[in-house]
Amino acid sequence: MTTPKKAQVAAPASAGENDGFSLIPNEKLLALYAAMLKCRMLEERILNEPTDARRHEASAVGVTIDLVLGDAISPARGNMLECFVKGVPLKTIFTWFGGPSGSIPRAYGRLNVIRSTSSFAAQFELASAAALLNRRRSRKSKNIVALFCDCEQPMAAAWEQPLRFAATRRLPMLFVCQAGAKAEEIAPQARDYGLPGITVDGEDVVAIYRVVSEAIAHARRGNGPTLIECKPWSLSGSRQKRGSSQGDPILTMERYLAGKRLFSRKLKAEVVAQFGRELDESQQAAANGRFLRAASK
Repeated sequence: MTTPKKAQVAAPASAGENDGFSLIPNEKLLALYAAMLKCRMLEERILNEPTDARRHEASAVGVTIDLVLGDAISPARGNMLECFVKGVPLKTIFTWFGGPSGSIPRAYGRLNVIRSTSSFAAQFELASAAALLNRRRSRKSKNIVALFCDCEQPMAAAWEQPLRFAATRRLPMLFVCQAGAKAEEIAPQARDYGLPGITVDGEDVVAIYRVVSEAIAHARRGNGPTLIECKPWSLSGSRQKRGSSQGDPILTMERYLAGKRLFSRKLKAEVVAQFGRELDESQQAAANGRFLRAASK
């Protein structure tokens, strides 16, 4: 796999194939799967519909799962999954996204979650300010900022100045571009602007986790930012013909875990049942809180 230092497009480390060897411990692989499953359940509960059109579980989990308390995230407007993986309580998420705004109304300081903004420029301003503040507080600080952006049609003009600024200042940041299959690739532009740009299969949490782990280490060592572009990888040949998991990161991961003899229907059922109860309790608590606030007015 290509390292962030070489600033090349990484080939997908496909979770759809059983490579027989993984540097990722089995416990982490199962944690990645469970987190994606919970993300799918949470989003479907809040939206009250299947989430076939979005499916950003792999990037949300692969990027966020190993962030520490001092690290910050800047979710794209309307994205709740990164907040959940970072540790924002379910009740708070239901309060934020169950209301009319459907976005983060304010920062969640205890976990360094930056509030939503209406534009990428404003989002970058807040995220880069957090990265600069971390560095000013202590030259030895290893904390990073992960900025997520939905980019169906990335525009070079919108990205150029922020990426050049982050590269020049060697900001400890990850730019995570969640793009559709037909979107223009932005990773090559990032390399033109002076930072590593890596394209990875956005439906393969194992591939994302591997790339992100190196990018995080790269940033913590003081080597500056990396742009990670997560987009669906084109499949061909026998995989495409079998293709039952194509387009679904959870099914892709289930097939990978089954190849390593880690997956079982019982495991999935247990995660679904337990988290379903947590969702019920948190949703009810959030609804009660809204009712009490409305009654007190």
